Amino acid sequence: MISASDKQLLNDRLEALYLGADRFFKRKFERPTLTFRRSGRHAGTAFLQQNRINLHPVLFAHNREAYFSDVLPHEISHLLVYQLYGRVKPHGKEWQAMMREVFNCAPETRHEFDLSPLNIPPAYAIVVIAETLT
Repeated sequence: MISASDKQLLNDRLEALYLGADRFFKRKFERPTLTFRRSGRHAGTAFLQQNRINLHPVLFAHNREAYFSDVLPHEISHLLVYQLYGRVKPHGKEWQAMMREVFNCAPETRHEFDLSPLNIPPAYAIVVIAETLT
């Protein structure tokens, strides 16, 4: 559902964000694998031990800009925090600092995306940006 050109743009953004983290921490981090599978109402999920990020293709199609500006930095922050500090609170002080200091992003955990393409009842209209799994 995500075009090859969109996948390339997402991979390019991922690489740019990782280059920034490499410079910030003065070390090279292993790049994660990006996958694109539907995952309920989760915009993205970081799989810590697999060093993998899954992005929801339908939500991406309807919320492209937020994926580049917020969702990717959010998920990358989970992976980097895990690699630097091990198992800590998913949206704790380390993750919040990573979002602010490394990626210059507000440490938000939710977005109000258009969920109509998912056919989810209005009561569930807030999207969880990330679920972090080991």
